[in-house]
Amino acid sequence: MAITTVAEYKQLMQITTSADDALIAAALDNATAIIEQNATSMLFTSQTMTEYYSGGGRSTLVLRSRPVTSISSLYYDDTGYFGAATGFGASSLLTSGVDYVLELSQPGLSMSGIVHRIGGIWGKSRVRVGSDLVGYMEPGLGNIKITYTAGYDGVNFQIPSNIKLLNNLLARQIIRVAPTAGSPISSESFEYYSYSLKQESPADFATIASLMGAIQEYTF
Repeated sequence: MAITTVAEYKQLMQITTSADDALIAAALDNATAIIEQNATSMLFTSQTMTEYYSGGGRSTLVLRSRPVTSISSLYYDDTGYFGAATGFGASSLLTSGVDYVLELSQPGLSMSGIVHRIGGIWGKSRVRVGSDLVGYMEPGLGNIKITYTAGYDGVNFQIPSNIKLLNNLLARQIIRVAPTAGSPISSESFEYYSYSLKQESPADFATIASLMGAIQEYTF
């Protein structure tokens, strides 16, 4: 699903006819795919997922997808092993605000996806060998299980305007490329996306590069 709609694109570009709606829709889909390749941790639709992590001995845990809107459940069990064992029972379920807290950017939304452990660390296990009373610490192995919802839901949390602008500008560049197939052209490229266009717009390209750099700052 594209980040922006055909109607939004046409409003920005001041297009009043519907003759090119199919071309615009295809270009918007391709532009969204380019953005998703560059902002690999960002979700532009709301999704719920269950993931496993190995605690590394820190008090913070960074979730793989962002922005995070809620955490349904979080388990901590040194015998969990990515769900392959019989761990993650009721006794290993943690409580929000008591055992952990999601770092929020605004009420109900975490752009960082950071989960803080309250009064402790995320998972190293103490191992005792023989009569050793102190033992040593080893990293956790799939000892964290979390179910959470991430992505912009389009209701409570809208996709930021800068990302929508980026999607529309990329789509316009894709549309501009289409008629030049087989013609003498000059080349431009950035990140995962490259294209050739004789009627290049330096201003558009600079804006696209700047906006793309901004969304990449969200990745960790």
